Amino acid sequence: MPTVILLDVSLSMSRRIAGADGRKTETQILHIAQNGIHYFLDELADKSKLEFTSLVIFSSLWEIVVPFTRDFAALKAGCFSIDVYDKTRIENALQGVESLVMEEWGGVVPINIILVTDGRVGVGSGSLKDSLKKAKVDEGEFPLPFSFPSNLSIVCLDEPGIDENFAENMNCYRDLIKLNNGNGEIYTPEGPLSNASVEQLFQKIIKTHYQVYTGTLFCGNLSSKITLLPFPNFKNSWLSILCSYRPEKKNITNINMPTELPIAGFLDIADISNPPYISRHVVLPIPKTTKGADGSKAQQSTEEDAKSPSFCVLLHGSLKIEKMVAVVQLGPSWFGILHSWSDNRKKSTLMLSIFEPHATISWLGNLRGLGPSAEFSPNPYQYDQTEDAEETPFPITPSRRRSYHLQPNVVWIKNAGLQSDVQKVLRYAKKLPEKQSAFYKELNRIRRAALSYSFNQLIFHVADLLDKEASNLSSDAARHLINAASELRLAPKRSLTRNIGPLEGN
Repeated sequence: MPTVILLDVSLSMSRRIAGADGRKTETQILHIAQNGIHYFLDELADKSKLEFTSLVIFSSLWEIVVPFTRDFAALKAGCFSIDVYDKTRIENALQGVESLVMEEWGGVVPINIILVTDGRVGVGSGSLKDSLKKAKVDEGEFPLPFSFPSNLSIVCLDEPGIDENFAENMNCYRDLIKLNNGNGEIYTPEGPLSNASVEQLFQKIIKTHYQVYTGTLFCGNLSSKITLLPFPNFKNSWLSILCSYRPEKKNITNINMPTELPIAGFLDIADISNPPYISRHVVLPIPKTTKGADGSKAQQSTEEDAKSPSFCVLLHGSLKIEKMVAVVQLGPSWFGILHSWSDNRKKSTLMLSIFEPHATISWLGNLRGLGPSAEFSPNPYQYDQTEDAEETPFPITPSRRRSYHLQPNVVWIKNAGLQSDVQKVLRYAKKLPEKQSAFYKELNRIRRAALSYSFNQLIFHVADLLDKEASNLSSDAARHLINAASELRLAPKRSLTRNIGPLEGN
């Protein structure tokens, strides 16, 4: 799952740590934190190299140093390019994480958040202690729990004997975990603060939340050792949200991924269509290992591994060329499909989409009942099996198709989509009266969508933009814009189906 590293860069992070003799050294707590994050990124690049990671720093304000990326070199460079600032405001930092994740991933993708701090909670108004007191009075103001599934790992680079408020600060961090629905842990160093003790903390996080899956994919006598990215963990995912609305499905979050993945059969892509899945993973073959001269195991080189035959590569190429999927049995009534997936025309990869246990696909029914049609008598598909007969494939297409061109659905998920729609209206406004029909069509499209979402503020802002644009256009075009702006401001009081039209006589 994607990771957000939230690094404290408040002034207290510049404190120097004590050496073995008790004297202060030149090493700051920030330096220890940077070294620990560097170690963590190295481990992450080895175990979860396909996951996205972001680096965010905070003091009284927060800043995105490196947005979500797979470039671990850029993350390391960003980690060592920062400096300390002013006081600690953890509440602001959590609000920044909420904004960043919702903008990039929405509310269904589970996120790992790693808060690295020196254990201080700030002082006075805006401190964590003050924020938690306000959160008890007004629950809606505090950013926790997040709007998305998350795990909050708090790395406190502090020692009990150094800070007299250590116990009180730990209670504040425990309250943070409780506010995050109990999803999280607090990590403190064992023994004196040092690079080695901090690396041990990050090693614990790696073992807990960045496990490596290894299994065997086989079909008949063919098999291949594989790994799945990301790790198939169903406990801390959006399934927990789903189960809160469907109590009968609570057992879903307790399932474990098997290590043996047998292929039960194959289907045409047109038959399987696009069924709902609970998770999706990249399937990668595990390179073979060879024994060295000293008896230790060593992986084959990339060139040697590329020349070795692989069932995983054979299966991927076959599914891609034949336009088929492989049905994988994960349990007695639990299935998934292997298929080729590509985000562009040049590169593709083998993916595993996992279905909900005991689930059925409406147009296929229970997957346990699938089999060759020739083995059934009478034929369940009700068509002639002669060579000249035309078979009716799945899924069954409806006789009447809806026209989405005539009934457009406006969806604004990211800022760019909304900005693009508003800019389109302004482009047509500058070309009035030639683009009169297109201008009113786009204007009414935004008006209907904004009213449907109760986004009345957008309507008034667009009206202000039209008034501003009218001052720069000719009198004929300006009359259209002034009329449209006034009609927009009255739109919340009128029917949703009443469109804004051009001025009479135009």
